[in-house]
Amino acid sequence: MSSEKAGKPLVRVDGLAATLADGREILSDVSFEVGQGEIVALIGESGSGKTTTALALLGYATPGVTLSGLVEVCGHQVLELDEGELRAVRGRAIGYVPQDPPSALNPTMRVKKLIRSILTAHPDRDAGPEAISAALRRVDLPADDAFQRRFPHQLSGGQQQRLAIGAALAASPSAVVFDEPTTGLDLLTQAVVIREIRSLRERLNVSMVYVSHDLRVVADLADRVCVMYDGSIVECGPTAQVLNNPVHPYTRSLIEAVPDHRRSIVGGARVAEPPGAEPAAAQQDRRLLEVDSLRASYHTGGRQVPILDGVDLKIAIGERVAIAGQSGSGKTTLTRCLSGLVTADEGNMLFENRELKRSLRQRTQHELRSIQVVFQNPTSSLNPRLTVGEIVGRPVQLGDSRARRQAMKESVDRALELVELPTSVASRRPGELSGGQRQRVMIASALAAQPRLLICDEITSALDVSVQARIVAMLRRLSDELDLALLFVSHDLGVIGDIAHRTAVLQAGRVVEDRPTAELFADPHNDYTRRLLQAADELGGHLRHAAVNQ
Repeated sequence: MSSEKAGKPLVRVDGLAATLADGREILSDVSFEVGQGEIVALIGESGSGKTTTALALLGYATPGVTLSGLVEVCGHQVLELDEGELRAVRGRAIGYVPQDPPSALNPTMRVKKLIRSILTAHPDRDAGPEAISAALRRVDLPADDAFQRRFPHQLSGGQQQRLAIGAALAASPSAVVFDEPTTGLDLLTQAVVIREIRSLRERLNVSMVYVSHDLRVVADLADRVCVMYDGSIVECGPTAQVLNNPVHPYTRSLIEAVPDHRRSIVGGARVAEPPGAEPAAAQQDRRLLEVDSLRASYHTGGRQVPILDGVDLKIAIGERVAIAGQSGSGKTTLTRCLSGLVTADEGNMLFENRELKRSLRQRTQHELRSIQVVFQNPTSSLNPRLTVGEIVGRPVQLGDSRARRQAMKESVDRALELVELPTSVASRRPGELSGGQRQRVMIASALAAQPRLLICDEITSALDVSVQARIVAMLRRLSDELDLALLFVSHDLGVIGDIAHRTAVLQAGRVVEDRPTAELFADPHNDYTRRLLQAADELGGHLRHAAVNQ
């Protein structure tokens, strides 16, 4: 659908600028329109201005930022409204779906109260039981009393995202801003959410501004796309036209950076043979980690709920093994059991041919240093009060409290150089860095301990494709140069295809398939693996076609 066919645009942005207190512009002359029932995507790397532009549609700017220009939504001149008038427009004329529902949804509010709070903010909207039930049914959520009494943390990731969408649509706005709504979701849940968004557009004729760094989702969903770079729109047009015939070099680089699991099948493996691809005797000498019949569970309401159910896994020195599976399959619990952060109920683990205790407190200093974890969200993992040098230097002191200052500085500098960061970053704090830089600091902190095994838990899921590609290339290099084994947890099969020698597929706490990555992608043996690959094929199909046509 084009804005011309849709008649008068529902959303119109003309000459939008955002200026910091020191006069620097972070947005410059941003202009676009969204027609009735049209989906327009804003894409670009972190810091390009996507979210600042999207939030401007709701009249919101972060402290210290001044907005200017024209922002018109459903006839309202948004930038000319006072706070009271903006409250009336938000939710009623334009809704907002946040990137991270677990942190955006009020954890103290039950589902029923959360929806009612949005409806009561608009006096002309019915906030009765039927209106609340209708808001839930609209996004295919249960409307029974038991579900409405749940808190957000009692819902699955997909249910949380649909609740956020239902809340945004509760007051029946004419337009909705989606801010990275599928980031961090597994492929199967992601497919459900995308189908839900497409269905809502068709049923309600709602206009949508879709902010994303995932070009595969945009290719599948958006009518038009605006490519943002350094605070400006550098290319804009129908999605198929922009992706099939990109004009701007930056757009071409974004498309080229998108990971595609099918490349490892059609074009051959993207990674070299693993160190374990040797005669049996040599493989025995290169064993690093062996896991046998690992079980883990948690207790709730007086009952035991299994999470891991007899997991077997082997990792050789320098080998890169991926763990794939949807949310709730046990991927993160497995990484926490291996690192000792969660004590497994049963099972045996061998590390460097010696027994690895399930409890963190029973492990030796050598084992603590040898197994390091890089977590998904560097923003919440990094202490904002410490400098980068202090963060990276902490693991160096593990087991050696007498480390001298000069030796510490040398170790920090070496770790930063390994992750391709300038040593000058050591004096800065996490808040001064980009998302990609913060993730590199997390990796540098882990490398400073000189580990044998690096566990990466969804570390690229929130990164834009260009930064993601650089991080993956860096990890491959580090693995090869340092003979460093990687356990790479991800729901993105494209990224897995770019980095992993071997992939283990986890379903409901069990490994259902564990084979060389290229072989597994080309000929999956398990029905669940086939479902994951089918979801990835459907998601990346439009963009794969565009890449072929370039």
